[in-house]
This record gives sequence, C-alpha cells and structure tokens, in this order.
Amino acid sequence: MRDEAGSGSGGARQPKARPIAWRAAEGLLQRAAADGCVADADLQAVLALLLRPNGWRYRARARLIQQLTRLQLSAEQRRTVAAAVLRIAAEDAHADQAGRFARWALLSAAVSLLLVLYFDFSYANRLLDWLYALATGLLGAVPMAVIVAPVAERSEAVRRAAVRAAAIDAVGMVPSPEAAPMVAAACRQRGITGRVARRSLPTVLATLRTEHYRPGEGRLTPDLCRLLPGADAGLQRDILRALERVGDGRGVEAVEAFVARTHSDPLAARAREVAALLRQRRAHERQSTTLLRPTEAPNDPAAILLRPAPSGGANAEAELLVRPSAAPEE
Repeated sequence: MRDEAGSGSGGARQPKARPIAWRAAEGLLQRAAADGCVADADLQAVLALLLRPNGWRYRARARLIQQLTRLQLSAEQRRTVAAAVLRIAAEDAHADQAGRFARWALLSAAVSLLLVLYFDFSYANRLLDWLYALATGLLGAVPMAVIVAPVAERSEAVRRAAVRAAAIDAVGMVPSPEAAPMVAAACRQRGITGRVARRSLPTVLATLRTEHYRPGEGRLTPDLCRLLPGADAGLQRDILRALERVGDGRGVEAVEAFVARTHSDPLAARAREVAALLRQRRAHERQSTTLLRPTEAPNDPAAILLRPAPSGGANAEAELLVRPSAAPEE
C-alpha cells in the first residue's frame, strides 16, 4: 500500500505505513481501545487504509472511523486523526463519476458481446460473424448502460454518503477550526449527512477564534447565515457567537433580517450586537480595498516640494560643488 496518513498540524511528512487488512485494522483498534493507547505505527497503518477510497468496503471504513474516535489519543495523534477524517469528510461524492460511467458502459458492452457470441455465432463466415457480433454487442450495450450505470451510480452515492457521515461525526468528536466551512456546508444537505453535520456543528464552531477571521474568504459566513433562521435556539446562539468571532461584512443583511423575524428578546439583542460588529467590519473591509486617488497639481508652483534642477547644473564648476570642510592649516 502506497498511501500515506494525513500529516499533523506541523506539516511534517509522515512515514509510509505498513500494509494492513480491514479485519486486522478492526482488531488492532479493538485491542488499542482495551489497552487505552495506540502505537503511532499502528495508527498510521489504519489511517493509510482509511484514506484509500474503497466503495465496496464502506461499512468497514465507517466502522474504523467510529472506532478511532473512541480511542485515547495523544495531542499529536488527535491532530493527525482530525486531519485524516477531515480529508475523508471532504471527499467529492461526484469524483471520477465519468470514469465510473465509462467502466459500467464497457462492462455492459462486454456482456452484450458475450451474449451475442454465445447465442448467434454460426461459424459460416468468421470475419462477418465477428463484425456482426461486435456491432450487435456495441449496439446492445447502449440500453444496458442506460439501465446499469445509473443504478450503480446511485449505489455508489449511498456508500459514499455513509462513509462521509461517519467522518463528519468523527470531526465533531475531534473538532478543528479547519473543519468549520465543510461542516457548515454539509448541514444544508439532505439525509444522514445533513443530520450528522448539524449535530457536529456546535463543537466545531466552538474551536473558532478571532484569529481565524479571514474577510471575504470561503463560504463560511454565507453558509452560517443561511442556517441561522431555521436552526434551533441553541444552534442559533452558537452561530451568532461564531459570526462574532469570524464573520465578515457579507453577513450584515442576514443577521439584521434575523433580528426582525425572531421572537426571542435575548437572541434579538445578541443578534443586534453581532450585526453592529459586522457593519464595522464591512466598513473596514471597504476602506482597506479603496485605492488612494492622485491629487491635482497645485496652482502655486512654489508649493511644489520637488523642483527640477536649474539648466546647466551639470556644467557647474567643481570648486563650487566641492569645498574643504575646514580652513587649511598654515
């Protein structure tokens, strides 16, 4: 196995992990949970196995992710596990979709060709029989691919959603500020992914600090503003606290609209404070992006600080330019 586990916060390159099977990985984590600790080499081997996408092993992959969150890990191991599960949670569900469709289409063509060869191969004329079988097989592959490929793609999406939901749940147990944009975006999804993301969001938002404020970057502020009206009171308080720490000027209108619609006086007062802070940040963001315009030339030439040298300055006598610093001694 050539995959490597995710690196820690320091960005150090991790050593390559030894190959390990799925059942062996589950047994290893079970023994580590009983012992109360896990060796770094064993942890790297399990993470390397998890970071290799395998749609057919999605149940085992989800179980391993859940087992990782129950281990007693050191601070460095927690950072490594957090980076790994964040990579798994951020996997694109539509990655290599064209490749999967192409593989299913080729499989359908091969099956259709084999059926034609088996039921309709007269051996009267080998060349014509092969051409006929090839053409019929390719034509027959079209309806088979239309039926098989969408079903297979739907099955793949279900498997990926199960693994991603387990990873998002693990992100909530080993939270990090880097996971906030991904979890906030996942809250808007339907099904198990959205439910797990909304459950993990409060613990992830609690890790945000004012030093994570990045004006105009990413989609965290817009995604939090979209979640604000439909969330419960507890999550609304967490979202307002996160906007107070890292929100930028793009959230002013959404927070002001929330103030006008909410019926909770404490939440409305809190939202007014956040809206005022966001307005200040928006004004500062606009000032920082405004360029200074050049001033016009003054009417009074004497007001010009820098004036050109007089003509003939290059031919000035050398004795006028160079003077002794003191009178010569007699």
